[in-house]
Amino acid sequence: MSRRKVEQFSNSREVDPNKWATVLEDALSPDERELFLKRKKALDLYFAEKSLNEIKEETGVVRSELYRFLERCISLDPNGTEWGYRALIPRKRVGQDIESGKFQAFLSHNPTIRKYIEDWFLNRKRKNLQPIKGLKDIHADFVRMCRESNIHVSEYPMNTKTIARQSLYRYLKSLELKNFYQSSKRYGNESTRKIKSDPSKRNTTIPQISRPYHRVQFDGHRIDAMFVIHFTTPLGDQISEVMNRLWLLAIIDEATRAILGYQICYGAEYNSYDVIKCIESAIIPWKPVKFTIPGIAYPQGAGFPSGLIQQAEWAVWDEFSVDNGKANLASIVKKTVTEKVGAHLNPGPVEMPEKRGIIERFFKKLEENGFHRLPNTTGSNPEDPRRQDPEKNARRFDITVKDLEEITEVIIAGYNNTPHDSLYGLSPLEAMQQRLEKGIPVRYLKEEYRDEYTFASLNVTRKINGSIKHGRRPYINYEGAEYTNEVLARMFDLTGEHLYIVVNINDLRYVKAYLNDGSEFGILSAMGKWGLTPHSLQMRKQINKLKNDRILQFGFNDDPVQIFLSYLSEKAIVNKKDRNKLAAAQKHQKSFEEVHQNTIFVAHDPIGNERKFQDVKDKDVNIEVRLDKKEPINKLRKTILY
Repeated sequence: MSRRKVEQFSNSREVDPNKWATVLEDALSPDERELFLKRKKALDLYFAEKSLNEIKEETGVVRSELYRFLERCISLDPNGTEWGYRALIPRKRVGQDIESGKFQAFLSHNPTIRKYIEDWFLNRKRKNLQPIKGLKDIHADFVRMCRESNIHVSEYPMNTKTIARQSLYRYLKSLELKNFYQSSKRYGNESTRKIKSDPSKRNTTIPQISRPYHRVQFDGHRIDAMFVIHFTTPLGDQISEVMNRLWLLAIIDEATRAILGYQICYGAEYNSYDVIKCIESAIIPWKPVKFTIPGIAYPQGAGFPSGLIQQAEWAVWDEFSVDNGKANLASIVKKTVTEKVGAHLNPGPVEMPEKRGIIERFFKKLEENGFHRLPNTTGSNPEDPRRQDPEKNARRFDITVKDLEEITEVIIAGYNNTPHDSLYGLSPLEAMQQRLEKGIPVRYLKEEYRDEYTFASLNVTRKINGSIKHGRRPYINYEGAEYTNEVLARMFDLTGEHLYIVVNINDLRYVKAYLNDGSEFGILSAMGKWGLTPHSLQMRKQINKLKNDRILQFGFNDDPVQIFLSYLSEKAIVNKKDRNKLAAAQKHQKSFEEVHQNTIFVAHDPIGNERKFQDVKDKDVNIEVRLDKKEPINKLRKTILY
């Protein structure tokens, strides 16, 4: 065959058999292999400039067959690539059947119909509220448009038995393969997200991280189980009700797979304050929990690095890998990670959990080995056979959020002491200890941030208000509450100036104030009943919103936090969302009760002598909070002024 014949078949494309896709001959049966090799040799001889007679003598392939084989090989597959030697495989289907060819020709002459069915199938245009049209609906619209285009019943496709239904389905299937990203939207956001992640474009040359605390991964996971909360109604009745599913946040070290810290949060979605608490739990040295569930205990050697490994106490990481969730990228989180922890915040690509595969696998293992084994589990999906009326079982066995906290503590502590294949049989704790004992450098949290007041804080400025004319002593306002102390209340000359205040987001009863030049001014206490009950910034905002919406009403002499808790107790009787809020508030109150047990109160008499005692009986004394860096974390040192 002449070169001109090849050009005629290929439309002047360059034909190079050396670039054709190859065939694994061992995958063919003996008969198929023999026939394939005969066809391949015939084409190889042709490209070697052998004559047609020589080709026939050596292979038995005649001229007409050679033409057909060549035409098949240089035709294009659905991806636009020459079929090459693949087209010589016996019974290999190349091209399309006559019916499909008719359908393609019909669409070519009716571009409006083609565009309509493609737009609907690929979800390009939504002309009504129906998000995804099924194949039967698209075929029904196809038939309708054929009739509207005045195609006679004796013409194709109206003259076929099913009006080209199978041809349409085959065409849509080929359309799906060619436009896989757009067509993936028909199967949900998860399919689209995975399709969007092209594994061939991932950088596989990045070396594996081996240094502890080089990079950590953070993520949140909704726990696959239901739990109950106990609370007292406004009428004084003790009841228990099922809550919404809770969130578990965790931070894992990439190098050693060790869980550094975690946080259970009760909201419908976790927020920036929950992220801060999780970061805090990963840095503050861990202490064992006293369990109340009979028979539950830590496995031998289990725990967390910050409490079991000396070199890991107060250790901080260099890179914080998160997803693009709103809570993860909040300003307070960015400031905490970059300024206090001193790490780089790496948000990574949007909706790509594969980039944080280590912590995703941890959550999966946590569910399989822990929560999915409980009678109150929801299972991994609604059809999971392990899902056996989780709400009923949560009530029946009285599985509370307190039980959840203890179960989670034991499971994660045990995970840290479980051998991992990726660590060559070492547990995360063993890998962490071995590498740190080798002298691998690790950064540590600065001393000035090693207390809850400073670490979980916001820095804001507030104007000093006050007026001699109106009899108002100087004060500042923050989130709907007024703050002052005995010193500020006497300094009318500061009225109109601004103070820098450091706000502990976990306790808004007090704020720490600084003058414009940065010098410390002292602790300001919330006036009225705002200064009585411990409450977080999140609770303060919830209370203020309810007040602004005229749902809650309280005066200067009312305790807003107690009114808020009473409101939640009433709403929690029928509302799951409010049960979660109530559980969060109860947990916050309990944490302060535990801290109060170890609180050191310091009183000074008029000549300067110091007295220490555990509680304050005189409610009229003015208590000024000051933090003593020498005291252990979570211990408040209070000064009582006579």
